[in-house]
Amino acid sequence: GRGFASKAGGLASFTGTPNNGTISSVSVTYYNSAANPTAANTDFVLLGNPYPSGLTVSSFLTDNAARLTGQVWLWDDDASGGTGYASSDYASRTTAGSTSGGNGGLVAAQIGSCQGFLGKVATSGTITYQNSQRNAANSTFLKTEEETSRIWLSLANDSLYNEINVVFMEGATTNYDMALDGIKLRGNPAISFAVKPEYTTQINEVLCIAAL
Repeated sequence: GRGFASKAGGLASFTGTPNNGTISSVSVTYYNSAANPTAANTDFVLLGNPYPSGLTVSSFLTDNAARLTGQVWLWDDDASGGTGYASSDYASRTTAGSTSGGNGGLVAAQIGSCQGFLGKVATSGTITYQNSQRNAANSTFLKTEEETSRIWLSLANDSLYNEINVVFMEGATTNYDMALDGIKLRGNPAISFAVKPEYTTQINEVLCIAAL
């Protein structure tokens, strides 16, 4: 597969037949970046929704549980065109819930057509997209949630904002639950509000989404 990413706004035109059916041509590589922390060995991969319709995050993560860690991140842009980013951070979603990145964007249950997002590789192989993951909803950010108890906690001042999401749901444990708990990806070094999972030895990370 081939995708395109841009650091600034603009218009792009694509021609051809819209994607349909199963797509399994996207290869990802696990480098174990925690043990080999170099710029070339990142386990994060830039993915996207290849369909002309919404992509259901939970279905996508479930179908790719053998390849990804069960979490997606989207950059919550402040619309400054790259001159600001004072309050910008990554919005995130697992199958348990989501957090905002500070500019009002909350990762919806469906990711819009052509929307790019980050995933973290768990094992090398190929990513699978299929029609069962598609949804008629075609919005990138939408504050519609399932029937699960959630508490959002946030810190803010005049220029910075960050939040965490504590989720109380069936099936979650006090250990690290892949696809439920969400790792905090610090896109803004000035922001560090997160949950420190002292109860787990499975990962050496802090969380932005904590399912209990």
